[in-house]
Amino acid sequence: MIYFLIFGVMYIALCMLGFKLYFFLQQKNLNTRDKLKKGIVSYVLFILFICIEIPFTIFFPVWLNTKLNVIKENSESTMYLLIFGVVVLGLSIWHARKDRPKGF
Repeated sequence: MIYFLIFGVMYIALCMLGFKLYFFLQQKNLNTRDKLKKGIVSYVLFILFICIEIPFTIFFPVWLNTKLNVIKENSESTMYLLIFGVVVLGLSIWHARKDRPKGF
């Protein structure tokens, strides 16, 4: 149980850090003078963000529960863990809004 809580706190911190890192990299990209390079880098960052951050945020609690077996595994507990992942995703987005670049 204690491992589940430790991993849970690390999970929430990593989700928030992921959004901050994404916005930081987009801010650095806004200073690029070459428009083609700026567009390509922006899309690559967005694709990496969508393919890594969002699935990690939503599905990590379910995966962690299957590995540590803290909550009895059934369809209802899986649903609640997925909802928890979506809530953490929403809170991470809301918390990282102040780090969003101005011209983004």
